[in-house]
Amino acid sequence: MGENLIVVGVDGSEGGRRALRWALREALHRGAAVEAVTAWMWDDIDTVPIGPSTPREARKRAARLLDQEVEAALAEWVTTPPTVAREVVESSPVKVEACIREASCPVVVVPVPHPERRRQPAEPALRG
Repeated sequence: MGENLIVVGVDGSEGGRRALRWALREALHRGAAVEAVTAWMWDDIDTVPIGPSTPREARKRAARLLDQEVEAALAEWVTTPPTVAREVVESSPVKVEACIREASCPVVVVPVPHPERRRQPAEPALRG
């Protein structure tokens, strides 16, 4: 990874969307490019009634998800967006997300606010 590359995990979740938007803004600010990565895995388990039935279908589904997420994020731009490369990686998402613990470069985590965990306004202190 070069200094002019920001890698972002995209998984179709709200957190992934927020991370992609952040990466695009940060790349524009730094004059960097973005590499959007989606991990996929296929398990040959007969008990799972839904999902891709072959590894090829699983990869195609992951690539479609990545394309949809990147295109949706880029559609929000009114100026020329940074360059975005797309990579679909065959691996467990947990292993790919291990970069948080194992990276030799800065890693940013973009949290999604949980409605039940939002800060409540402080109640005024009673003075008497």
